[in-house]
Amino acid sequence: MGKGGVREMTLKGTAWFDIPHNPSRTLVIHAGDFRVTDIGTKFEMDSTDHNLRVAIAEGAVSIASDSLPQPVRLKAGQRFMTVADLDIAEIGPVDPRDVGSWRQGRLVYQNAPLSLVAADINRYAPTKVSVDPAIAGRRFSGVLSIGDGSALVGNLQQFMGLSARKQGDGVRLAARDGR
Repeated sequence: MGKGGVREMTLKGTAWFDIPHNPSRTLVIHAGDFRVTDIGTKFEMDSTDHNLRVAIAEGAVSIASDSLPQPVRLKAGQRFMTVADLDIAEIGPVDPRDVGSWRQGRLVYQNAPLSLVAADINRYAPTKVSVDPAIAGRRFSGVLSIGDGSALVGNLQQFMGLSARKQGDGVRLAARDGR
């Protein structure tokens, strides 16, 4: 426990948080150059090198970073997303019932860049998935059932009208010819 009831941790990966509300205790989660502060919330976080996603099921959090003009406050039903390669930093809606849906075997997206969807698929698919930079920012909304991970690429390919070409020991998603 840090000063004044502040607990700090660092996250690289994906986590679900269910923190009982207690104004005398604060949790600060460091993810890259972001600091997510919470005093009692149900939320998920996904942190990779320079990307961050936070979605709130209940309560609220504050997100601060030198890369943001001011701290961002998120409440239930909101998500925050940064994608460094695409120069994206945005707040959007999320159904609180879908926050942490990966824990029930579903990946739920609302207007997510294809590069983030592929990053999620890489956690479950038996084959490494990459995305052609020309379509990395294309947006996807929908639900993918995780299962054993083997059908994720094919389902996304079908839903988005993409081609999936073998590349080394992985698969590269690209636009279909003429699209």
